[in-house]
Amino acid sequence: FEFVNQKLRDAHNIVDVQQYMLGQSKKDESDAISYAYQMQKSVIGQFDAMRRQLIAKSFLFHKPMKMVSGDTLWIANTSDVIWIAVADCTGHSVQASFATIITTIILNNIINNQHVADPALALTRFQDEYMYIFSNFDLQRAEYDGIDISLCCIDAQSRKMQFAGAMQSVVVVGDGVSQTYMGNKYSIDTHKSTSHKMFDNNEIALSDDCTVYLFSNGYTSQFNSQGSSKFGIDAFRNLLLKISSLPITEQAYGLEHALYDWCGNSEQTDDILVLGFKI
Repeated sequence: FEFVNQKLRDAHNIVDVQQYMLGQSKKDESDAISYAYQMQKSVIGQFDAMRRQLIAKSFLFHKPMKMVSGDTLWIANTSDVIWIAVADCTGHSVQASFATIITTIILNNIINNQHVADPALALTRFQDEYMYIFSNFDLQRAEYDGIDISLCCIDAQSRKMQFAGAMQSVVVVGDGVSQTYMGNKYSIDTHKSTSHKMFDNNEIALSDDCTVYLFSNGYTSQFNSQGSSKFGIDAFRNLLLKISSLPITEQAYGLEHALYDWCGNSEQTDDILVLGFKI
């Protein structure tokens, strides 16, 4: 994964990234989008390759609203445990894509370099580092205000998973029953009044038939073809329960078909990312 590491080293100079963001009004917008697309495609592509390598029974359903996405996947493998995160960065297009790169940099630092072994502590560190990165940045633009994230640490041998979330939950389906584990009801953000946040861990025992789903809020935010109502979290949980009976490799198609049945030809309103896996 040297290519991804080089991309992350290129993006690690946050000052350069900030200057790039601020300079977009002076650059051709299509060039900026193309650059962001290529960077995001390479990074997410490498993490998706890790997903297939580390968790054979898994799928990724990723449907950006525009050319580039504010939703991202992150994976790491340390000390015989697998780390997985799904993050939803505020906004869309170029600004949100750079927020996803910064998310990747922070997670790599906390898990791979600082060797934090606790998801709740990792999110607290994430909040602190996110604040530090943007401490000298003009935060008038809302695109950089927040990140919703679910972070899981999985021990495949003991079949136990720890989960912590910032405005995100995880759904586990097994034995025909769906159970939702809630994260904390606040985002990672740049607001100084709520800068130091504590997060809670959920420890989850995974049986052989359990399927775990991590997701952004994009799917539940899609309007129906009449534009009168959103899909909603309850319908989404029922959909996950329904598709869980399918082979894991076919579940992304089940999500695609259900989305089309709901939306028809109406315009997509948010980035969508759903990750499902079995241990």
